[in-house]
Amino acid sequence: MYHTDFNGYCFHTIYYLLFNFLSTKLTLSSLANIHQVNEAIFINPETNSAIIRCPLDLKPGFNIQWYDAINNRYENDHQGYYRINGVEPYDRELICSSVSRTGIEEDDQYRIKIRMYDRPLPIRHIAILHRTNTTLTLQWKEENYNRKANISYYELILRHNHTIKSRVLVNHTQTTYTFASLHPNTVYSIEISVIDIWQRSSQSTRTTARTLRKNENFSSHKLIDRQLLQQSISCYHINHELLLIELNRSRFLTRNSIYNLTIYNNEDHAVLVDNLYSPEQSLPLMKTLNSFIYYLNGSSMPHKIKLAISTMQLEFLGLIHKYCEDFYPIYSPLTCSIKSINQYEYQIMINTYLHNNHKHIMTLKPNYVFYQTNETHVTQESIDNIHKYTTANISDVAENYSVILENNLIGSDKHDKLNITILCSINRIVPVNQTNKAIIGFIVIIILFFIIGAILVALIVYQKSAQVVVPNSLINQVNIFRKNRNTFFVQINDPSIDNAAKILEKEYQEYDSKPVPIYRFPAYVAYLHKDTDFGFIRLFENICESSKANNFPANIAQIEYNQCKNRYVNILTYDHSRVKLSDIENNEKETYINANYIDGFEKGNAYIATQGPMINTMNDFWKMIWEKDVSVLVMITNIKECGRVKCDIYWPQEGAQTYGTIQVTLVRTISLAYYIKRVFLIRSETNDQLIDCERLVHQFHFTSWPDHGVPSFTLPVLSFVRRSSACSTETNGPIVVHCSAGVGRTGTYIVIDTMLKKINKQQSIDIPNFLKHIRQQRNFLVQNEEQFIFIYDVLSEAIQLLTISEKSLELNAHNIDNIMQTLDKLDTDSNLRQIEKQFQSIVEQKVADNGSSSVEQMKKNSLKNRNQDILPLDVCRVVLSTYKRLVPGDYINASYIHGYYRVNEFIITQHPMMNTKGDFWQMIWDSNANVIVSLYADEKAQPDVPDFWPAGNEILNCGGFFIGLIDESFDSDYIYRDCVLRSIEGNRELKVKLISCSYWPDTCSPVKLSFDIINKIRDLKTNRPIVVHDLFGGHRAAIFCALYTMHEQIEIEGVLNVYELARIYHLKRPGIWRYHDDLLFLYRCAQVLLHEYKQSSGIHDSPSVLPM
Repeated sequence: MYHTDFNGYCFHTIYYLLFNFLSTKLTLSSLANIHQVNEAIFINPETNSAIIRCPLDLKPGFNIQWYDAINNRYENDHQGYYRINGVEPYDRELICSSVSRTGIEEDDQYRIKIRMYDRPLPIRHIAILHRTNTTLTLQWKEENYNRKANISYYELILRHNHTIKSRVLVNHTQTTYTFASLHPNTVYSIEISVIDIWQRSSQSTRTTARTLRKNENFSSHKLIDRQLLQQSISCYHINHELLLIELNRSRFLTRNSIYNLTIYNNEDHAVLVDNLYSPEQSLPLMKTLNSFIYYLNGSSMPHKIKLAISTMQLEFLGLIHKYCEDFYPIYSPLTCSIKSINQYEYQIMINTYLHNNHKHIMTLKPNYVFYQTNETHVTQESIDNIHKYTTANISDVAENYSVILENNLIGSDKHDKLNITILCSINRIVPVNQTNKAIIGFIVIIILFFIIGAILVALIVYQKSAQVVVPNSLINQVNIFRKNRNTFFVQINDPSIDNAAKILEKEYQEYDSKPVPIYRFPAYVAYLHKDTDFGFIRLFENICESSKANNFPANIAQIEYNQCKNRYVNILTYDHSRVKLSDIENNEKETYINANYIDGFEKGNAYIATQGPMINTMNDFWKMIWEKDVSVLVMITNIKECGRVKCDIYWPQEGAQTYGTIQVTLVRTISLAYYIKRVFLIRSETNDQLIDCERLVHQFHFTSWPDHGVPSFTLPVLSFVRRSSACSTETNGPIVVHCSAGVGRTGTYIVIDTMLKKINKQQSIDIPNFLKHIRQQRNFLVQNEEQFIFIYDVLSEAIQLLTISEKSLELNAHNIDNIMQTLDKLDTDSNLRQIEKQFQSIVEQKVADNGSSSVEQMKKNSLKNRNQDILPLDVCRVVLSTYKRLVPGDYINASYIHGYYRVNEFIITQHPMMNTKGDFWQMIWDSNANVIVSLYADEKAQPDVPDFWPAGNEILNCGGFFIGLIDESFDSDYIYRDCVLRSIEGNRELKVKLISCSYWPDTCSPVKLSFDIINKIRDLKTNRPIVVHDLFGGHRAAIFCALYTMHEQIEIEGVLNVYELARIYHLKRPGIWRYHDDLLFLYRCAQVLLHEYKQSSGIHDSPSVLPM
């Protein structure tokens, strides 16, 4: 017992000391909060030095301490700037920290990785923005790496047949330039280089473009995705002299050619330049449809390549840099080894590995292997005849014995072959005398003895360490160490982490073919979004490939008398799933309509997918609605899109209209922000027994879904699908869904609705298999990648709502009081109150890339923003007209925000600045707005918050129009001003009412008083955008718009969803909500509205107290 305790104590002590040492070393270096910064700095040729600044602020009593991480030394310089001396550019790594004069070091440190340059860096991104038959417009993008390069201008050179036609110098603030007076249908090359203030020039970047032929229209091409391009091009060293470049033919490389290849060595010097697919070029040693092989004599490895992508019309689409990999072991069709039989005879074994697990080289197909058996004989053996391996006896084996592998070049029109030499490993027999044998045997026995002893000791230590009870102090140190390590270590080269990531990736890939649990779905969607949605692209292409096998007949649709009933010639109905209409007179011509039954969740024929009705198919359409007992009709197209008729108006605009034998009466129409709801009363006029039978059909018409695209936001679509689907009961017939063709948007709706039902019942999602199934019922359902990705994003949004609350967040007169009580309850998982949890979910929502702010962040526009944290998204921002503007530019910090009835019901903006007053009035003029709501706190007393309206005797000139004040009045809470805007040319006149209110809604007590200003604006009955502003275009304006919308929604529906409304407002204008009290105020206002609605509607329930 004593022995066991002693061993445990010794082990415990050793472990404790060892851990203390390691944790102390690591913790001291990791307790500081280290920020990583990468800097490109440029040497000043006049001083042969460069300056680097520490991002830390220099506080009184503190110095900046610089540490050279490469040379492991502290520098003497203690200022905020550090001077690096030296003529030659090289890399440095410095750590700067703030240290007091008493030696106390603050937590924040900056690790600055520096790469020094002696000239500007070349521009990476250039493209042809526009072409005509006589002009080419070049656009380039200057990234952050050159921001300290002291750029003076750009040099642009235009060449034709290597002859310079134009050389221009462009100011460094420009990003586009147009070359004019060019010849039609001519190929030009354009080079651009960066020049700094010391006249040092970067390497030039080149692109090629062709002017249009006369009477040829410009066709724009989408730039190729860089991540997809990276995975479509490979570069390998075959040996020290041959370089193989392969084009893995993807969906864009089949349509586009590649040109302008440059090969660089490891010193970034161009080794070779080639214009691929040019008939004059003969540079590649070998060329196939998919690859190029170059001979690089005497070049050092490694290499990297630069490729430019274009269409066949030489329109620039993309640029890529890629490093070339070593050839082995990527391509290992065979290996060979040689072992000694005796001192003079050997046996060669050649193993074949034709299916390499690493990468597949498409260009090379192994054909024959050649090996020498003796001095005079060489054996040739076909690879196809070698099953796994082959052996042969050989003699005269030299140290560099090799076999030769002959490869056919796939895609070569010259039937070229490429021979590759593969070195064989050799195991020789060395003669050993008897004395040596005895010594070797003795050594082996001793080694085995030590190995066995070490294993026994390890087992004993393991058993005892498993029983050791670690004291609490040590456990605490372990936890602290782990916490610090996880917090401050940016990169850990831990194989277990890599393995975990690989396991996770493998698990995600398995979800491509099996249901995804909803708790894993958001992470799975994020995984698919990686690398610019490459996972989605791969998955959708797999579904499309699988659908190509659907060779179902569509004979009925192609009968001559039915062809005129198809809106599109390629969208035909499969015979086995088509909807058949009744044929009372046994007339087969009356049974056809371009519509298919589609299965839903646990319900066959849950939907009918059909095209938008045409003039000659309206009667058939309503006949289908009547015969199939349809009560819900979903329309996801507008009548006209992009100037083309996508669907004919198949319902009466007012009153009743008869379509064949079906009478359709319009009962009511409600036009909302994102969709229109129409209610029809239908009856059959021909059946005497059912003449008095009638039923209602509810049409949900989504008006904000572009053809072949997707809406900008997911929440409106999610709400639309839920509301329309909930209107259909189990006893009703199928839900009829149509867009224009009845495949793209129609399929998207069906998949979303089905998966929402699956989530509620099975807590899982299986999109790919369901989509493959319904594509067997109607072709092309979910038509493109955008729609496919949108399905995942909408369902991810739905699951996000489930994580906020298991119960519905929809408020009504019955549940509002209970929900208000739950908002203050603590959520144990997040340790937040419910209202805080909802608010955190709203403000942490990421904005989609396609809606991100970009224009407003340009330098010329940054001065027009009061608050850089509240900026309009591109998809929602108000774009100003530039016609006859006194100040150029189309930017204003203003966002369109939807209300209950219209998508652009409100414009939220900031209080005009001195330099944006003209922009503000231009926005009023452009949008034809006639109501402005000004909400203030104390900011009116600030000097930078000017009056933006004219004084009583003043006329403001805004370029194309004048502004004058015609009336001004005051009451206790509001100031009213009436202005008139008159055009300088023409007779246009716009009267605008300004209503100003201070300290709203802060001083509104009880809460009900908050609606006083809402009611005043509603009484004006405007159908134009209402412009609402506070100082920053923030929370006051957002609350006004939300209350206005909630008031209108409850009047019509008696229900609302505060969380979703606040969430989409944040998505449209990030930063408008400050903290959870803003959200709580909306809930309190909703409670007031719902109590009033209950009283006015005569709804009886248990009495409750109105919020104050």
